[in-house]
Amino acid sequence: MGMGEPLHNYQAVVSAVRAMVDQRRFALAPSHVTVSTVGIVPYMLRLSQDLPAVNLALSLHAPTQELRETIVPSAKQYPLPSLIDALAQHQTRTKKKVLIEYIMIDSVNDTPEQAHQLGVLLKDFDVHINLIPYNPTLATPHFHAPKSEHVQRFQHILYHQYGLATTTRVTMGQDVDGACGQLALQTKENEKQMDIEDVVPNTRAKGLKERRNNNTTKKIDDKSDKQKESNAQTTSKEVLQQNAVNGADSVNFRALLLVVVSLLVAVGSFVVFVK
Repeated sequence: MGMGEPLHNYQAVVSAVRAMVDQRRFALAPSHVTVSTVGIVPYMLRLSQDLPAVNLALSLHAPTQELRETIVPSAKQYPLPSLIDALAQHQTRTKKKVLIEYIMIDSVNDTPEQAHQLGVLLKDFDVHINLIPYNPTLATPHFHAPKSEHVQRFQHILYHQYGLATTTRVTMGQDVDGACGQLALQTKENEKQMDIEDVVPNTRAKGLKERRNNNTTKKIDDKSDKQKESNAQTTSKEVLQQNAVNGADSVNFRALLLVVVSLLVAVGSFVVFVK
C-alpha cells in the first residue's frame, strides 16, 4: 500500500505474487498474501481467475457513489454498482472473505446515517471492515481526523445491527508525521507540499548523475591506462626491433670476417704451392 494502484501494474503484480507463493522460491502461503485495490473492476475480475487463493483488500471509503467521488478520484470511472457487482463475482469464484478498507474523515463519512448505508451495502457479503481514522496532512487541510466516539459509534452500528465483522486501526506515529498517509515533506507556509514519492525521482536522478560522472572518470582513467600500456608495448616492440637489427648486423659482420679470413688462407696456400 502507498505505492500506487497495484492493478494498474497487473502483470508485474501477478508475477510477483506467483514468486511469493512458489514453493521453490519464497514459499509463502497464498492466504498470507493480500492484494489491495481502489477498485479497478476489469482487473478485479481477472485477479479472481489468475490468483483465486490470495486475499483481496478493497479501498471503499464511502457507502454512496456521490460521496465516493469526492474521496476517490477513480470512482467516476468505476461506479459503485459495478464495483459491488465485481465484488460479488470475486467472492463467488474464490469463496474468500474480502477486507474492506474504510478511512474515516470527520464530518465527511463518519456519521450514523453513513454507517447504516454501509451496513445495507455490505450485509450480504462475507467481508471484514477495517475502519481507519484519518491522519491529517497539509496536503488535504480540509480533512480532519474523526472523533474517537464517532469511530466507536460507527463500528457499533456495523457490528450489532448488521453483523459485520469490524475492527478499528490504532493510529501511531502521528506526533512525528509518520502515521499512515503522512509520509510527506513539511514545507513553509504558502509553499506547495511535496509527497515523499515526488522527491525520490530527484534523488535517483542525482545518484544517476553521480554514477555517470564516476563512470566517465573511470573510463578516462581506463583510457589513460590503456594508452600507457599501448605506449609501453610500442616501446618494447621498438626495442626488440632494434635488437633484431643489431643482431643481424653482428651476424653479417662475422660472416664477412669469416669470408676475408678464408680468402687470406686460400691466398697463403696458393703462394706456398707456387713456391
